[in-house]
Amino acid sequence: MTKASRLTKVTLYALPFTLIYGWINHLFWMVGFGNRYTPVLFLAGLVFASMWYLFSENWKKADVRWLLVPIAWAITVILLPWRTFTSSSHNDVHYHILQAKNIAGLSEAVPPHQGLDFLFRPPMVPGVYAGELSITGSDWVHLTHLILTIFAIWQVQHLAERW
Repeated sequence: MTKASRLTKVTLYALPFTLIYGWINHLFWMVGFGNRYTPVLFLAGLVFASMWYLFSENWKKADVRWLLVPIAWAITVILLPWRTFTSSSHNDVHYHILQAKNIAGLSEAVPPHQGLDFLFRPPMVPGVYAGELSITGSDWVHLTHLILTIFAIWQVQHLAERW
């Protein structure tokens, strides 16, 4: 087995580290440190560490294969009218956005728990969404779900290359 390039490692660990970032944002919100700046600081640290690790080595020609997924996804996003889709206020997206607004300190509204006293969805994705909401101050997530999809497809690409 050959030694994996740094870009291969970054694409392999992009999704797990992003979900850990979301969990840390949620954890800080749970202990009372959640505000608009906490997700931005953690995100800046994650991006800086990734870029430093990525650019401290020369790339190989084989690393070009990791650009296929983002390019194909960008073409798909441009061709499909996904921005015109609307969703009801009682689905998973609404729940995640409301929870992300709480984590980012932009709202005090509590997501509906259907009468339960616990979260029945993991807080990692709303924690990741909180990063974008903190930076943009928007009411809706525009890029994070696209980035998460690219990271998930990279996981499938890694699995396909191993078999």
